[in-house]
Amino acid sequence: MLSGPFACSDEGSALLLLGDGCSLNSDCDEGLICAFGVCHSVCASSKDCSGGRCIVDERRGRVCQFDEAVGCSFNSECPPPLLCGRDGACRNECAADRDCVPGQVCRVTTCADPEELEDDTLPLSPAVDPIGSPCALSSDCPPGPGGEVLECRSNRCSYACFTTVDCERFYRCTTDADAAAPGDCVLIGEPGMLFCDPAKDPPQECDCPGGSSSTQTCVEDGSGYEECPC
Repeated sequence: MLSGPFACSDEGSALLLLGDGCSLNSDCDEGLICAFGVCHSVCASSKDCSGGRCIVDERRGRVCQFDEAVGCSFNSECPPPLLCGRDGACRNECAADRDCVPGQVCRVTTCADPEELEDDTLPLSPAVDPIGSPCALSSDCPPGPGGEVLECRSNRCSYACFTTVDCERFYRCTTDADAAAPGDCVLIGEPGMLFCDPAKDPPQECDCPGGSSSTQTCVEDGSGYEECPC
């Protein structure tokens, strides 16, 4: 006879109530389903949740989120498929409104009810770890723990660079001397004077008197190439 979480419930056993631990939907009382290992109320939208939020669970069901399961500072504090939103709440991830429960909108790659928004976006919580927090644009990212400028990469806020290889053309990483520390990508010279990138553009061939040739490299500030070293 089976025992443990995979055992079938006895026909006469009492069904589990809201908030009780569960393994199967059939473990839970009428109107409840098993989500995240606990019996939850079923919902179609957040209007069904008595002031709470309707979310999509790991089995693609819609359930009312418990108040005590909302708060977070790290993604690891939220059960999959939820992630920690910029406001410090565990939320469903999204790319557009249609990825969310009906009535919700997609803001900064997470689902939210319209009444939760401030200036049409989710407010930023200082308790949320900025590294790995959701973003759609780099402007969604707060400063890093040490004041570093963070960039939005693959919808997650991350350090701009560890070496210059991480930066775009005409930019340098401020911590090239210590690749173990994160830094910011900064311009190598004056914006209107940039012509070449000494770290990314290869030396170019140049002509010397008498028909010989040599190569010239880009100068450090990117304003042009050095004189041909004939």
